[in-house]
Amino acid sequence: MFEELIAKEINDIKGIKLISAVYNKTEDCLLVNLSYPDGIMLSKEQKERIKSITKKISDVGVKNISVQLKKAYINADAAIACAKSFFEKNYPLMYSFTKDSFSAEVTDGKITVIIEAGSDIKEYANDRNIKENTEKQISEELMTNVVVQINYIEQEEQQTEFEIGEIAAEPESSHRFIKIYNIQKFIGEEITEKPMYISDVKSACDTLVICGVINYFSLKEYTSQSGKQKHIAKFSLKDPTGEFSAFMFVSETAYPKMKKLQDGLEIIVSGSCELGKYGLELKCRDISLCEVDKNFVEEFVFKPEPKNYSKVFPEKIVYNEQLNLFEQERKVSPFLQNNEVVVFDLETTGLNFTDSEIIEIGAIKIKKGGVISEKFTTFVKPSKPIPKEITNLTGITNDDVKDGNELETAIADFYKFTRGCTLVGHNLNFDYGFINYYGKKVGYDFSTNPQQDTYALSQKYLPGIKNYKLKTVAEHFNISLKNAHRAYHDAYATAEVFIKLTDFFK
Repeated sequence: MFEELIAKEINDIKGIKLISAVYNKTEDCLLVNLSYPDGIMLSKEQKERIKSITKKISDVGVKNISVQLKKAYINADAAIACAKSFFEKNYPLMYSFTKDSFSAEVTDGKITVIIEAGSDIKEYANDRNIKENTEKQISEELMTNVVVQINYIEQEEQQTEFEIGEIAAEPESSHRFIKIYNIQKFIGEEITEKPMYISDVKSACDTLVICGVINYFSLKEYTSQSGKQKHIAKFSLKDPTGEFSAFMFVSETAYPKMKKLQDGLEIIVSGSCELGKYGLELKCRDISLCEVDKNFVEEFVFKPEPKNYSKVFPEKIVYNEQLNLFEQERKVSPFLQNNEVVVFDLETTGLNFTDSEIIEIGAIKIKKGGVISEKFTTFVKPSKPIPKEITNLTGITNDDVKDGNELETAIADFYKFTRGCTLVGHNLNFDYGFINYYGKKVGYDFSTNPQQDTYALSQKYLPGIKNYKLKTVAEHFNISLKNAHRAYHDAYATAEVFIKLTDFFK
């Protein structure tokens, strides 16, 4: 929300660009990073305009705002990162072919991004003005002139080009299928299998059935190794979950029908999934016309609780209050007498789970009787480097997470840790949004856990305190909060706060 608001407001300030806007929920603080081109001085008017924007943001409920202005220096790595991100988002098909071939040069203050691609996708790139669009995007993002150079490598379109890699076993069954209607046999045999989600295709296999809308269709002639003139069809299929490259060697009898295929038609295809030069692709055997379900809703197939922990093993801890033998025995609330609780906190690379990642999970288990008994803590390895502002906020570096657990492993073990427990967090919607989103992605359903939010409970039961940040609420109960912004320590403090708040439960 804040990124959109700030980006909209600064749009008319020439030369100023939003890098990030990171909201720290525990401190109720918004850290805004802005950049401006190297070699210019900000005017008084520009600085005053930035101040007015921060005031406008404070009016929507953020009390503390920190603004940092940074010069945008010419950087080859940044240009490569921008180009890759732009390709991955806007041209996923071409990105799958070129993702390992990006490089950049800086000469006389000018950045040139170089991309190597096969000659067979030159037409695709030219039709979509990919070079020009990428230049514009990177230049705007880095606030400097960037040239994009796409080098097309000539390739012989022979059958051996597509027979690279060994055929593996069938893909793991995800039991997720696209609904299709009005199937009409077109080329080859009738297809009776259901088409699987394209996003679930992870490895080569003997038989793969997918469906979708045809894109980038081409039918070309080539000379076989025996000297005969043959035809090959190339296209991509796009279903609601992803896009996949396909090709078919066309027989003389199938050629008249193949000429009728075009972009926009919906088909179901059966064939073998092979590892080609640019990644996985489908070598078609059979094609049928069809209609793809227009009311698609992604289905999730959830896994059962793992039998054992895999990499992250809970550790027993002794709750500090249990060591004070001279303290009068504290009455435990009925809620804690009858419920097990997992209090958790996440550290992430940003605010939105759709484009940010989990980098640390910290959790505390409160067993029935109100006893803090176990801790669960792990770094999670992200797919991209941690933004500097996140490292400044949390202290978590790329070195910390480079040996962290893979997301699926960390979530599987955390899922086991939370079974049968109420999930608790401070401003729970933020952390639950991430764990629920990524849990679904790797097959674990956290929606069955009851939930409690100490932020909302504090607002309800502690009227009159100056604010409801975790630090403020903890201080109200004389609870120490050390190493704030680290998942485990925030979770521990939240657990102690929750125990105190349950005394108000009726």
